[in-house]
Amino acid sequence: MTNVEGLGATRLVENLLPELLALNPSINKVLIPNTGQFKHINGDFNVETFQKKRFLPKSISRAIEILFPRKELSGPGPCLVLGDMPIRKVSGQVVLVHNPHLVAIQQHSLDLGYIKTSIMQFLFSLNVKYVKHFIVQTDLMKSALCKRYKIEEARVHVVAHPPSTWVVEREQKKRKKLLQ
Repeated sequence: MTNVEGLGATRLVENLLPELLALNPSINKVLIPNTGQFKHINGDFNVETFQKKRFLPKSISRAIEILFPRKELSGPGPCLVLGDMPIRKVSGQVVLVHNPHLVAIQQHSLDLGYIKTSIMQFLFSLNVKYVKHFIVQTDLMKSALCKRYKIEEARVHVVAHPPSTWVVEREQKKRKKLLQ
């Protein structure tokens, strides 16, 4: 889970990780950055974290992490990947896929965005075979993923994204006003 940097991914990890660790106390290794918002995880849950150091641009670093995974990712039990991209030679992965660019069909061009998306789609297609299950947020994404990468539907599970904190808080305020 080395690509936990965006607001959505950060919130997902903050909500999901404590629940996973509570459900399965045998988890003893969590490979997320031990910086920023995740510094506390090591002490809170008695799990091993790692120090992430990137010296290259993010997209190049991600490609290297996908093609040449850390040895810590291998081992018994499933590997939950929250960064969209399956990791090479790590069997039994469960990959959360939310990036629509992975299923986009594009017009050929020399645009940097097209090149990055094409490389991302190619790396995804190379590593699909290492994934046991995919988790997506919509039926549309499930259908597109299965069609584009020839994945059996039974391997792709739809789990809707929970509402953002601000949406929940807004609804709670509305309910309080109605009850007054």
